[in-house]
Amino acid sequence: MILDLIKNRYTTKHWLDKPIKNKKIENILEAAYLSPKKSGEELFLIHVLQDSKKSQDLRSWMYNSTVKGGIYQGQFHSPLILTFSVENNNRIAKMNLGVCAAFALLCAEDMGLNTSLTCCHDRNILAKKLNLSNSYQTDLCLCIGYAKKDNKIIEEIPSSYYRIVQLGRDLKNIDPSYKKEHPKRLNYKNKTDFIQYV
Repeated sequence: MILDLIKNRYTTKHWLDKPIKNKKIENILEAAYLSPKKSGEELFLIHVLQDSKKSQDLRSWMYNSTVKGGIYQGQFHSPLILTFSVENNNRIAKMNLGVCAAFALLCAEDMGLNTSLTCCHDRNILAKKLNLSNSYQTDLCLCIGYAKKDNKIIEEIPSSYYRIVQLGRDLKNIDPSYKKEHPKRLNYKNKTDFIQYV
């Protein structure tokens, strides 16, 4: 049941070194393609990052260039990443890509894969690295793979960042009910405040 998938899903930051079968990738991309879109318009692009040299370089750049407060973004080490790029900051396209990413995410979770949705990257630079024109921004990434079940925070990860060596940490896989590690999660509304009946 889809509600069970949603209740049990968590944000994956650490991944097993296990390939995803091509059939599963095809199903995820088909779900994304078939997702409902307002006016039937796509108005956005999806790029698939797997194991090519360029994909590996992008993955490494995203992991290392997104350090905020000493926290690295382990989700970018997933074996499959879908990026979603919008032209001219189009409002309808942003709405459509959110629905599209949700369909792809649920399809992946339904097949026993784990996921992480993230926008912890520079939207303009990533679009440029994807060889898109200056009118594009890459708003969202969907990271997909098999979760490593080790939930310890990885401490003290040295990395070259802005020409200095910075020590940071990589957060563990984050359950949706867990508020402590991420300051923004402290502001979650409870269901009765979030859903308002008119």
